[in-house]
Amino acid sequence: MKNFLLLLVLLSQVVFSQQERKTIFGIIYGPNGVLENAHIVNSYTHQATFSNKKGEYRIFAKPNDSIKFTSIGYKTISETLTKQDFNTYIKLVTLEKQDYKLDEVLIKNNELSGELAKDLKKVKIDLKQESITNATDFTEIDLKKKSTNDYTNTKVKPNIVSVDPTTAFEGVGTTIFIPFKDSKSSRKSPNN
Repeated sequence: MKNFLLLLVLLSQVVFSQQERKTIFGIIYGPNGVLENAHIVNSYTHQATFSNKKGEYRIFAKPNDSIKFTSIGYKTISETLTKQDFNTYIKLVTLEKQDYKLDEVLIKNNELSGELAKDLKKVKIDLKQESITNATDFTEIDLKKKSTNDYTNTKVKPNIVSVDPTTAFEGVGTTIFIPFKDSKSSRKSPNN
């Protein structure tokens, strides 16, 4: 009896300590207005959604869940939700712009003038790429011109395959009859 009461008390503690997840509504802003297609993830449940054209989103969460807001070109924000976030009608989030630094780019001196016609003559030609380009160049083919050497023999009959589902199946020297439900049986009974 004591074990049963102890188990009942522990289960009631677990049930009351867990809170049900609710839908949280919000809008994501950037420096220039609302952000479309921002990615919102509940880090605890791994449920994710995107913001619509108006920057609005909905996601299931409960207090103490961590929500991550990301968008390309903006800094990622992670927020832990509080009870107050569920008391507000709309949760507003603003993402800041993030600049990306590229690695150093080295430009070789090719002595190009800037005139395309002259510079194309100075650039080295890749022989493999040139052969592929020539093999797939169909610009000199006149598709409107009829070919005179295309011969079709009209005396040969085409192979016609006839498929009739009501006929018997034939195999290597045997014939099998498959009766259908509504068809009359062609077999005679052994008594006749």
